[in-house]
Amino acid sequence: MLCSGGGVDKLTGLIGRETWDARAHRMVGSCRDRGVTVSLILADLDGFKAVNDRWGHQAGDTVLAAVADVLRRVVGAQALLGRYGGHGGDEFLVLLPDTDERTARELAERIRLRLRSVALRLTTTAGDHAQLSGVSASFGVTACRAQDALSLEQLILCADAGLQNAKSCGRDHVCTEPAMRKPPSTGGIVHAAPRPTVDELATEMLDRDACLYHLLNFCHVLQGRWCPDVLLALAAGPRRYNELLAAVRGARVVDGWSGRSRQIQPSILAHTVRRLERDGMLHRIVDGDRDPRAVRYELSRPGHDLLTAIVPAVLWSRDHSEEIGRAQQRSRLPHVKPGFQGRFS
Repeated sequence: MLCSGGGVDKLTGLIGRETWDARAHRMVGSCRDRGVTVSLILADLDGFKAVNDRWGHQAGDTVLAAVADVLRRVVGAQALLGRYGGHGGDEFLVLLPDTDERTARELAERIRLRLRSVALRLTTTAGDHAQLSGVSASFGVTACRAQDALSLEQLILCADAGLQNAKSCGRDHVCTEPAMRKPPSTGGIVHAAPRPTVDELATEMLDRDACLYHLLNFCHVLQGRWCPDVLLALAAGPRRYNELLAAVRGARVVDGWSGRSRQIQPSILAHTVRRLERDGMLHRIVDGDRDPRAVRYELSRPGHDLLTAIVPAVLWSRDHSEEIGRAQQRSRLPHVKPGFQGRFS
């Protein structure tokens, strides 16, 4: 729904927060009177500030307009769409009348997947062009039955709690938060239901054997001392081979245990790129007359997803340097336990 009068955000075509609040209050009341469930999705773009910082606010505007277009296409005309943060904000509200929590979660998941497939051509502050794909967002979903008699403010609090849970799980997630029941006495403090831990979420999705299977597969994809360099170098957009080589050589990180040095040989980089291409993590772009010098490499969608999955591990490593140091120290010890047949490579 768009506002025919004032209150329309010119960039996205969505209504602003003040107009959205007024309409949302009426919609929640109408659903309560009709005895139907109303659901709310709160979406927050992941890493949006980095887009503005790297490419400029014009590039950020392109992303926001594309996200708004995805929202309109997925949720349909009955949903009440709005920008949560006002001008410059990267959060969006989606109020869904006569919609239960399960359906709202499915819609949020469809939005998340659609965003991952968006490919944008951005104009940077310097006037250059850049390619951006794999936009991701975190989502909080909640629903209110007519008998719950919740206010719009309480509904937003619940959706926001789900959103924070999605962020704590590594972002690019959809998390639901049960609607808070109205307290029996006025002035009481309303508590949201306890959030599931990451372990509980993993247990819900996979049994132990399946979890181990996929964890080992994840480790196999990252094998190779230079794979992280290539993935991170391509995170900013497509690069030609020489540009990729210069970016990888620009890293100052060394690791004697894995054999990383300060320099990478061109032949080793070529092998690493071929391996990642074979594994579906990146692909080649051939421009014009197929001149070999015009070949560029960029991350595929699985490559973008892999980088997103790595972020929680990076944060864990940053926060647990002492434990990592002990593990590295043990790896240098000459003692080998009986029965140990080799080591991971």
